[in-house]
Amino acid sequence: MKSTLLLLIFSLSAYSQKSIDTLYIKIKIDSLIASKLNGNVIKYFKLENNPSSMRIQDGNKIFPRSFKKGIRENEVFRGGTFYYTFQHPEIPNFSYFFHFKINEKFEFIVPQEFNFIPDFVISGKKSNFISLKKVTEIAKKNISKKGIKMSKPKIEYKEDSKSFNYLVVNTIKEKNDKRGEIIFSEYEYIYRLR
Repeated sequence: MKSTLLLLIFSLSAYSQKSIDTLYIKIKIDSLIASKLNGNVIKYFKLENNPSSMRIQDGNKIFPRSFKKGIRENEVFRGGTFYYTFQHPEIPNFSYFFHFKINEKFEFIVPQEFNFIPDFVISGKKSNFISLKKVTEIAKKNISKKGIKMSKPKIEYKEDSKSFNYLVVNTIKEKNDKRGEIIFSEYEYIYRLR
């Protein structure tokens, strides 16, 4: 009984140490992001534990480790690559997955731009995006061929033009094999700048 209790206390202590370290790192990274934006915007970001990774120093060795595995006692955080997803409730069918590298001082190694966040989110105003219903109506008027199905509109951020576009896919043909797997399809992509 005594050894079981000691083992339980040791296990909880080890878990607690790992949790505090990763929680501290997450708070520091969130603060770094918030310092570049309106502080309220951070609630729309989610740290992706996997594939985020850290650089850890143990003695003279520096090596990568998955963020979700945490830091052990006597190890030192030396930076890492962190992956986040941005999602906002007023932007349906949109999420933006991005990553950046930070050093051990919690500074961006390469300056990070947040152009994928619409101005209305940063200023705390209502969405100025047109509704998905309206996008569907526009897409139906602009298809060049009658299709067998049309996708729900999806909002995409185009890094090269720093703009948001709506995408609707009009499936014109599909051919299935004997198992029902699609082996051929013809699509028409309909884009619209918002």
